Amino acid sequence: MKTISGQCYCGDFKFTITGKLDAVSICHCNMCRQHSGADYTTWVTVGKGCFNANRDLNVLDKFSLSEKSDAYFCKVCHTKIISSDAKYPDVFGIPRGVFRSDINVENTNHFFWDHRASWIDGSDNAQKYGGDTGFKKVISEN
Repeated sequence: MKTISGQCYCGDFKFTITGKLDAVSICHCNMCRQHSGADYTTWVTVGKGCFNANRDLNVLDKFSLSEKSDAYFCKVCHTKIISSDAKYPDVFGIPRGVFRSDINVENTNHFFWDHRASWIDGSDNAQKYGGDTGFKKVISEN
């Protein structure tokens, strides 16, 4: 079984993933865009049982993004390492950029497609979701 490694910018917090990656998804919601300062956030979803860290998670700073969602950051360099969502208690969302080895998985989904930046063309083959919830399957680009 392949092991994939990642870390924060300064290297104080390191982790490995051993096991299956559940999904690689791009989120275009306003919260992800504002919080990351980027056009979108690419999330790798992994089961919590596959996540192994060199330190306990309590060494990370926690920021509540909403009543149901938390983000965890390195206390030294402030890199976002993981996010958790109460709706999905068995998984972590990990920003793709913190991985130090190639995850070798293509993006599978775009969420909040209706909220994307105007220059994002969506020419990949990933399924698009949008509507009021950001999770309704988009059938046509018309």
